[in-house]
Amino acid sequence: MRHWLLFFLVSFTCCLITPLFAQENDTTSGIFHPQVKELLNLSVRKIKDEEVSIAGRFSQTQEQAPAIVSVITKDDIKLWGARDVSDILRQVAGFEFGIDVQSLFGVGFRGLWGHEGKVLLMIDNKIVNCFGYGNTNFFGTYPAAMIERVEIIRGPGSAIYGGFAEVAVINIITPRGSQYNGIQFNTATGLMGSNGLTFNANGGGGFKKNDLEMSVQGGYNYTPTSTELYRDFSGGTLQMGNDLSWRQWQHLVAKLQYKTFALSYNFNQTSYLAQTQFGPVLPLVNGNPMNNLFHYTETLQGSYTKDFKSGLSAEVLLDLTRGNPITSRVNTQIDKTPQGQFVLPDASTMWENTAAKGYRGKIETYLTYDHHKIGRLMVGGGYQLDAANSIQLDGYPGFQFSKNQADTSYWVTNPARYGFFQYNIQIKNFGLTLGSRYETNRFGSAFAPRVGLTYVAKSLNMKLLYGRAFRVPLLWQAYSRQYNSSQNVLQPELADTFEFEIGYKFTPDFVAKVNLYVVNIDKPITYIGGNNSYQNFGEAASRGVEGEITYKKPIVGGFLNFAYNVASPITSTIFTAADRQAFLGLPTTKINAGGYYKLKKWSFAPSCTFIGSRYGQFEGKPDDLTQNTEYPAVWLLNCNILYKIHRNAELQLTAHNILDSRYVLLQPYYGGHAPVPLLNRQITLGLQWKFAN
Repeated sequence: MRHWLLFFLVSFTCCLITPLFAQENDTTSGIFHPQVKELLNLSVRKIKDEEVSIAGRFSQTQEQAPAIVSVITKDDIKLWGARDVSDILRQVAGFEFGIDVQSLFGVGFRGLWGHEGKVLLMIDNKIVNCFGYGNTNFFGTYPAAMIERVEIIRGPGSAIYGGFAEVAVINIITPRGSQYNGIQFNTATGLMGSNGLTFNANGGGGFKKNDLEMSVQGGYNYTPTSTELYRDFSGGTLQMGNDLSWRQWQHLVAKLQYKTFALSYNFNQTSYLAQTQFGPVLPLVNGNPMNNLFHYTETLQGSYTKDFKSGLSAEVLLDLTRGNPITSRVNTQIDKTPQGQFVLPDASTMWENTAAKGYRGKIETYLTYDHHKIGRLMVGGGYQLDAANSIQLDGYPGFQFSKNQADTSYWVTNPARYGFFQYNIQIKNFGLTLGSRYETNRFGSAFAPRVGLTYVAKSLNMKLLYGRAFRVPLLWQAYSRQYNSSQNVLQPELADTFEFEIGYKFTPDFVAKVNLYVVNIDKPITYIGGNNSYQNFGEAASRGVEGEITYKKPIVGGFLNFAYNVASPITSTIFTAADRQAFLGLPTTKINAGGYYKLKKWSFAPSCTFIGSRYGQFEGKPDDLTQNTEYPAVWLLNCNILYKIHRNAELQLTAHNILDSRYVLLQPYYGGHAPVPLLNRQITLGLQWKFAN
């Protein structure tokens, strides 16, 4: 079916190219700006809320962007009382979460488990996915206080970003100096359940003067993930709360731009407990939890843009990143035998410790030619070097290159070279985007084309989109001695996505959209527990529909969105429930709704999320693919109240999960992990104050 859809899309494109070139429209001149300039945008015009740059490396309206795009602004975040980026994503159609080993709360999208490198997460266009396994850890991380806006591609982004941009791209954008125009502080404290205290503090400031703009912010967040009782499949229990399920987050973000030169720095780290480990509860050691994990990423990025005459510009970008695997342990030895020997919790401790590091260096350059008659062409390329260092606890190398047990090393690298192009033209009501990225690396080569057709009239807009994405194997998956795989056999996995969207503006404040999609991931890189290895295995395919309605007025408004997905029949059984219709661990149906009312200094905004029934591993025999345990639908009801006590100060009172519904995360594959309770009722009181120039 996907081949016929691709044939139809290419044919439709060819039919439109001729009339597009036959027309002229002067309105396209001057609207294009390089992506880094838009994201940091310290000397260029302010991005309008309705415009995005994530989909094409230049500013476009959401209707013109060649992708299914969602934008969440700072005002939205504050209005609905989001605590962190997981609260934000939960209110976006298609996203939901699951549990994985070592208390990793990963994201799913359109029914597909986006963990291990299928969803790209960035801060100010800088990757924060872990280099060990491509993961990100949600809940209690990426706090809302640090965010100015979030741009999301609900679909593939490899043609632009490569790497992890397989099924979705999330870019967290932090404030610029001109948006601070002074200093600002946020603090909040709350109570979760009866024995869980939460705390958040964030401070930042910045300015813009002539051609110079600077900003800096830092923050800290502390929260338990739940205060409920966790019970593993063997009957072991863990009373979660501040003692046994806490998470601590810290970040520092700094940005500087002088004319067309930009320099920025991101640092973030997370410390957390993982007493659930691989599912069975780890016992305490001398009454203390010792499975303490620590993860960080650190990035320095610089860019320089040069504008020439006649619509030609060039940009050079340099990016340096380092971090450790997301499952790195602080305490690598957790107990001693009576004879004084250390007892390790599992074999992975030999490699997953703070001595393991990942590094990435990237240099990229591209030229952009913008002409009001023939459109906008961007061509470029880059070189990227990934490197990893791993030392076992016994001092031996952590990597192995072949089945030869002596073929080991402390270091492994993956050099990659890539080229890309993108052509855009907007003539009258029609828009056309053609693009691709070709990359060669240690694991082979990958090609990611994209085609986008858009139509924007006064009230009606439509999109027809195709994109191929790839995900390159990671060095730990391919070479770590932790896994008993045939070394150096992994290849990039490929994903084809077809999308159609139609939207209608009944009024400028009342908008409705609906989109259909088909996603097929061929031979995804999958952990195979039977032989403790990563392999290219099977198929994972999803099809479904998403829709949203928004109504925004100064005093009253609201939103409604929904997502529905089913597993395509070609999907391998290890990814689906026994009925083969639903994906394991993730809901088939999800609905979000909310409304707000503003009166003078007050705003009142209730919201709710409906998570449909889900299928988890059968509690009696978790690895049984013929039976499942069904978990009932869940309603999460929230309410946020804002009160402006001064023109520069605001109080916030938020209640999350008011009904105290039992919200659990399930493992979206047959890995033997029991459901983990998450985010029971929480009441939070916050204060924001700003000293503006």
